[in-house]
Amino acid sequence: KPGTAVEYLAAHLSKIHGLDWHPDNENILATSSQDNSVRFWDYRQPRKYLNILPCQVPVWKARYTPFSNGLVTVMVPQLRRENSLLLWNIFDLNTPVHTFVGHDDVVLEFQWRKQKEGSKDYQLVTWSRDQTLRMWRVDGQLQRLCSNDLLDGVEELIDGISLLPEPDKPLPTQDSEPQQNSSHGEEEGLGLQTVHHL
Repeated sequence: KPGTAVEYLAAHLSKIHGLDWHPDNENILATSSQDNSVRFWDYRQPRKYLNILPCQVPVWKARYTPFSNGLVTVMVPQLRRENSLLLWNIFDLNTPVHTFVGHDDVVLEFQWRKQKEGSKDYQLVTWSRDQTLRMWRVDGQLQRLCSNDLLDGVEELIDGISLLPEPDKPLPTQDSEPQQNSSHGEEEGLGLQTVHHL
């Protein structure tokens, strides 16, 4: 029935300032609240939160990163003069993995800028009461701090591997015959070089 709630979450004891859906899981969301916490939920199990990030002050916004398992938080602008944003690994909420420091006044808004085609870096764009807009580069090293998977980073490792021959071994020409390994009778560099005969 239109206009009727599908599900109800008793999420926080105080005002909720924001929520963000996980970019890779349509059932998971994070809520930020005046009660000094960020809570993580699976809306299919609304009675119990999955995890909690306790904070010292109320949390204005919490947003997932577009990479790995990160979350960025900013505190409520009216309280204190907290001018930084914190980057967290959602699988280790004990300590932020990075702090974005630079604004002279409280941060009012932040968003992830769309990644350029072919780029592995992301940009976090922040707007502050100090009337400045800042763009923060989030490179592979920062992204790995939000990783919980041993396979994260394997793509970068593979990109760095060169399949060029070793410099001290000459490449066979089209006129030469494949060299035989005297002990095994196999071509050297099997799988890395191809010899064509006309």
